Amino acid sequence: MSLLMGTMYPAIDTTAGERERGTLETVLTLPVTNQEVFFSKFLTVATIGTVSATLNIISMGGIGIYMYKLMKGVGADAPVDMSRFVPAIVVSALCILAFAVFISAISMCVCVFAKSFKEANNYVTPLALVVVFASMVSIMPNVELTSNMALIPVSNICLLIRDMLAFKFNLGTIGIVLISNVIYGMLSVVLLGKIYNSESILFGDEGASMQLFEKRSNIKKGGVPSLGDAWLVLAVTLLLMIYVGGMVQIKYGYLGVIVTQLIVAGVSVLVALYTKKSMRETFKLNLPKLRHILGGLLMLFGGVLIGMILTAIASIFFKNSAAEMGDTMSYLMGDSFLISLLMVAVLPAICEELMFRGYIFASLENKLNYKKAIIFAGLLFGAYHMNITQFFATALLGIIMCYVAYKSRSILPGIIMHFTNNALSVVVMYYPDQVAKVAPVLAKETLMLSDVFLILAVGVALLMLGKYIIQKKNITQEER
Repeated sequence: MSLLMGTMYPAIDTTAGERERGTLETVLTLPVTNQEVFFSKFLTVATIGTVSATLNIISMGGIGIYMYKLMKGVGADAPVDMSRFVPAIVVSALCILAFAVFISAISMCVCVFAKSFKEANNYVTPLALVVVFASMVSIMPNVELTSNMALIPVSNICLLIRDMLAFKFNLGTIGIVLISNVIYGMLSVVLLGKIYNSESILFGDEGASMQLFEKRSNIKKGGVPSLGDAWLVLAVTLLLMIYVGGMVQIKYGYLGVIVTQLIVAGVSVLVALYTKKSMRETFKLNLPKLRHILGGLLMLFGGVLIGMILTAIASIFFKNSAAEMGDTMSYLMGDSFLISLLMVAVLPAICEELMFRGYIFASLENKLNYKKAIIFAGLLFGAYHMNITQFFATALLGIIMCYVAYKSRSILPGIIMHFTNNALSVVVMYYPDQVAKVAPVLAKETLMLSDVFLILAVGVALLMLGKYIIQKKNITQEER
């Protein structure tokens, strides 16, 4: 919170504040590149945030020392070996630097969409709420810093510092927390650089603003979501999944899983309705051609085979994450095959597709070229599952489904592909012996090098065949 409060107002002043004062255009005419302008602003905001957080920590440390001496003065003899806190202090300092980069860039990305200082305050308030609720996870009982939690921004740092102060050391999770925050920070800085290179965003294009905070009567009907609304929807959905979804799953079991999936679809649908977006364009509610479904399924099977190899490699480096992935699948499996199919395949196929291949992809596609939009939406889909072992395979499948959605202009192929992929997992869990008879190479616990090459070759072949079928030129002039 100290970092956020330290970066919030400098971020507002260097973005929306300059736009309101009319000095942004003057700055951009200086004999320096846009990259130099935004990077100098970013360094300023990050420095102020880091200094404010450091001063806050020093003041809390001073209060702690004062209280300790006060207790000794009244006869409470409690010797403390301060050297034991050195690792926690070092890791906390690294966390401050990593998070300062991330939160500074995110604050500026949010504020740059605003046209005035007042509007920027409205935009940054949800960001503050996200940070507050995400940090509260560290005071919740029974919440541990697992490999999955180590990938969640804000929460991972709070949980890490909590464990460090309790002398719980796990080099694997420490590395994941620090590396993930560095990566998030780098991605945020890259995104900020893209924004400063886009005059349409800098000078108030509606496609980049957060329309959710505008008066509904002022919102024009039609079109697709803005990037600002897409980021907010993604953040709010993840928070609701962690807090609301987590609680209802613990209390109500399978019913909680249904509620969690409805949250995923519900947030994006409700925001699209409130901001008067075209439901047909946003969620690609069109009927696809048969070749799109057939080609998509072939590409899916190819992606599944390649994803198996990627997951196997990732499991070697992240064993705890691989174990957690197996535990999650076991938890979702119901007492019957049909219940498991509903929980694992039907609901995610509909709800997650509405959000990722619908709302999120539509906003990215509207602002980026289709290749960047497809890759970025796929990576977000992989990160959404919050498992580093699962990330690579899931991101690949997300990219494939985005590609099919782009070519078909329909969400239906993605739903069918998503269902098929998840249904395969259910079949493997319930009928392992039958699967081993049909595809023995897939049932092996240890793959030989020849098996790896065979799986990769078949996967690539299926990908290329599916892509060829989708791109086949037997289309009408109307489709063109």
